[in-house]
Order: sequence, then structure tokens, then C-alpha cells
Amino acid sequence: MPNRKPNRKNSTPSSTYIIVILVVIILILLAYLYLSRSNNNVSSSVSTSTSTAVPNSPNSSNSKRGYRLHNHNGVSQGGTLPPTTLVPGSTTTSIPIPPQSQWNYSQNDVITLQYPTTTSDFLNGQPIVGLSSISPVNFILIDSSVGQIASGTLTVTNGKFDTPIEFTPHSSTGVLQIYHPSPANGSEQDIININIKF
Repeated sequence: MPNRKPNRKNSTPSSTYIIVILVVIILILLAYLYLSRSNNNVSSSVSTSTSTAVPNSPNSSNSKRGYRLHNHNGVSQGGTLPPTTLVPGSTTTSIPIPPQSQWNYSQNDVITLQYPTTTSDFLNGQPIVGLSSISPVNFILIDSSVGQIASGTLTVTNGKFDTPIEFTPHSSTGVLQIYHPSPANGSEQDIININIKF
């Protein structure tokens, strides 16, 4: 019997490699698009409540601290932002971020409140914006006529929070309190109190 060689089809291995490479490139592009789109979405959760109790309105204990460098989660936040810089992720309106000289800081500089400030009008639907190296960060909004009109948790993502707040003011002034609740007992720590205008 004569030796027969098996009949092999002449296939080009390079076409298989090209298909595999194209599939990998498409998967990488899809992953990139998914990640870039998910980074643009700001997750926030806010719960609001109303109360008729009138708490003591603390005076602002924060002073304007000039042009200090602050480090939140390894990101340096120094210098002054121009007044035309817009708050990212704001769902209701564009709010200019005030200069750093108007920002308010907790005693240990772990929370920085960028907006609102004592010189801005804080309106329903506008965001509370800032930086924090701790989480969670809570807020209480107090109307000078009726007391607490909103409270909740500000979601801290990548050292930043930017959460629109819904409330109904009953006067033209109030107090905004930002703080970190103690994990041990829920007491208010790293407090920022500022007088605000509605």
C-alpha cells in the first residue's frame, strides 16, 4: 500500500489571528466607553424631612482661611478656582464655585464646604458641594423661622460630594450644618456651621 499523506486544507492562520485581535479591540473599546460613561454619572442619595422644632442656631465658627493647600484622599486642592468654574454633576442648574478664600473647613480639615457659602443665596434644588477625606458626610438645613427643613447624607465619591437638595424655605436666612457622624455613637464630628441666605 502506498503511503498517503492526509489531505490538509490550506488555511491561513493569520486570518484567525486578525479576527481574535479585532474582537479584543472591540471589547477594549466597549469597556472604555462603559467606564467613561459611568465616571460621568454622579451617584447621590438624599433624604429630606421636615420638623417644626426650633433648635438653637449656632453662629458660624469657621473663618475664611485664605489660600491654603488641602489634601483630600491624596488629591491636592490648592490655589483659587476661578469664579466661572462650574459645579460638576449638578442636575438642576450650573453653580459657580466660589474662590477658595470663601470655602469653609471642619476643625481638622477633613471636610471642606465649597458651596454654598455665607455670601451666596442657596436656592431649592441647588447642590451642596465639597471635599471630604471621610465618609459619610451628613447635613442639616435649618430655617431661622421654622427650624429644620431638610437633612440627609451627602454621598462622597472619590473625595468629593455634590448633592442637589430639595427644601422649602420659610424665611430668608438659615443655618447649614455639615458633619461626619461618629461610627461609635452617631455624634456629630468635624462640624461646619455656616449662616446662609435663601
